[in-house]
Amino acid sequence: TPRPPPAEDVAAFVSRGTAVEAYPVKGRVVVHAPLAVAAAHVSPNAGLLEARDAHTCVLHTGARSVPDLAHYLQEMGLDFTVEEPDELRAHLAALVERLARAARAPAGTGLT
Repeated sequence: TPRPPPAEDVAAFVSRGTAVEAYPVKGRVVVHAPLAVAAAHVSPNAGLLEARDAHTCVLHTGARSVPDLAHYLQEMGLDFTVEEPDELRAHLAALVERLARAARAPAGTGLT
């Protein structure tokens, strides 16, 4: 006997289950791009996008670790603002400092 679907939007239900809920670290970020632009950068296997307004959307995604999530987000190539988790915000701040030191160090001298 057929039963009702688990959600009205079955594709979103599956995407949330495989791209967000399957991972121990879950993130929510505001992507500073329209939904159509963000969708060209984010696979449905990597997260669930929801329009916020004409210029931004929200990405719900997951990863094995905070560093993995940070790596994925910076590889997306779009500006974003972290809504959660706080650990992701802290990791990104530390990463920015490390990268800034690397960019300032004269060639051949190592990091200072």
